[in-house]
Order: sequence, then structure tokens, then C-alpha cells
Amino acid sequence: MENKRLDELFREVRNIRPDTSSLERNFEARLARRLRAKKETNWHLYEWSWKLMPYFVALIIILSILGFGVTSHKQKNYYYTYTTGLEQTVLMAYMKENR
Repeated sequence: MENKRLDELFREVRNIRPDTSSLERNFEARLARRLRAKKETNWHLYEWSWKLMPYFVALIIILSILGFGVTSHKQKNYYYTYTTGLEQTVLMAYMKENR
């Protein structure tokens, strides 16, 4: 008999549906607010990096041109000397500059 009584109790409990309307109400609005708050905290760094990107690119281009201009005359001298077959002269010039 106890088994029948337990089965009836379990059946009644299974048939009861919990009221979730209070949890479902404004779920989308709460989720959107939470996502917006996360987005706003990281947005400033992202925004500034994109605003400053053209200046960084211009700086890199200018430094590349200057770096190439400073070292190009040395490379031309070494290349000319190396192609004429004077490897020892190239080695001596290199050693002389590094002192």
C-alpha cells in the first residue's frame, strides 16, 4: 500500500508545473543590458586603437624610409666591392667600421 501512495504523490508532483513567468519577464532586456555593459567596458581601448591606427602606420613608414636611407650607402659600398671580387677589402672595411 505504501508503494501506491508514493506513486500517487510522485505523479502529483510531476503534474505540477512551476510558475516561471516572473523569471521570463524582461529576460531579453536584462540580457541586452548585461551585454551592453560588457561591451562598454572594453570599447574605449578598441575605439582609441582604431582612431590612432593611421598615425602608427605613418610613423612606421617614415621610420622605414629613414632606416633604409641611413644604411643604403653602406650596403651599396659593400655590394660594389663584393661584386668586383675584393672580398678581403669588404672584410677589412666591415672590421674597421665596427671598432
